[in-house]
Amino acid sequence: CFSERSSTPALRLAGGAGATMAADTLDTFLIEGDCSDFQEVFKQEVKTQVSDIKFLTIYHCYLENADLDRIQQAIKEMGLRCPVYYSKSYGILGFNPKTGKNMELMGKEVGTEYGCRGGDGGKGCTTVAYSGSNFRAFHIPEGSSMKESKAKVEEAMAGADSVLVVTDGTEKADVDAFVLARGPPCYGGVAKPSEHAVGPHTQNFVVDGEGNREEVRHFFISHAKSDSEAVATLSFTGEAAEAGQALMSELPSGLKPSGAVGLFPCFTRGVNTYDAFNVEPEALGKVIQGTRIYGMFAHGEIGPPEGKVCVGGDIESAKHSETSILAVHVAKSP
Repeated sequence: CFSERSSTPALRLAGGAGATMAADTLDTFLIEGDCSDFQEVFKQEVKTQVSDIKFLTIYHCYLENADLDRIQQAIKEMGLRCPVYYSKSYGILGFNPKTGKNMELMGKEVGTEYGCRGGDGGKGCTTVAYSGSNFRAFHIPEGSSMKESKAKVEEAMAGADSVLVVTDGTEKADVDAFVLARGPPCYGGVAKPSEHAVGPHTQNFVVDGEGNREEVRHFFISHAKSDSEAVATLSFTGEAAEAGQALMSELPSGLKPSGAVGLFPCFTRGVNTYDAFNVEPEALGKVIQGTRIYGMFAHGEIGPPEGKVCVGGDIESAKHSETSILAVHVAKSP
């Protein structure tokens, strides 16, 4: 799962302080509650200039339509004219700047249908701001044909060393067949279906730079092959600390974490596995110090074969169950 990379200077740390500019940047934060302070927190935590941000992803849990409208209005007021991808989630994970800690929020009673204790109804959103030449965003609108879906997936995969996948959980096998076919490592998962939708579709949607909203079945964040930056992925069912240590120990020489870590666990994990909140985010924060976590709880987790650390390469990704997917953004050290 490794690809060879030449040595270049280290790049800006994603979500970190006191770092230099880079080709790739991820600024990420979690807000707990109705997100009425979105604009204030965004201005405080996102160090990238608004004009340099290519797109946002927002994973949200238990937010009302009015809350989402308020977030979008704040984005408009700040002068952001980039696509914003929204995903309704069973729960979210992220770095809370008010506490200075990585944490998780789980929807109320999520997992009880499988005999788990369930979440406590945590409410909030995790935002990721992407900038840099290596990141590209793609989506598949509602009503797309198999041919159209395949073409979009192939476009997202072309020239990529990894692809973030957020899917609507439809029973159709179109995207599964393409995403899980041989190609760059994928990471992500199946978002929460809408209670009001016809069929098993989520409330995934994108708002473009002009404010137009479009329902989407799936969206992808592709990271292009690069000599200086990559995303290292690992699927695990054991302890998060052990997984983090395993990934760190198998990174190719010269690559080090650059600050952002994606985490996409099954909703039967988290509090439903440990009977306590924040176990995996806190454990990974200790192993990969200075990191900011972003992600969502999923009902079907997409990642490389369990136990394999992948940095680029050509593999068959898989849809897992009762698994956590780890995606560590890495860069060449100076």
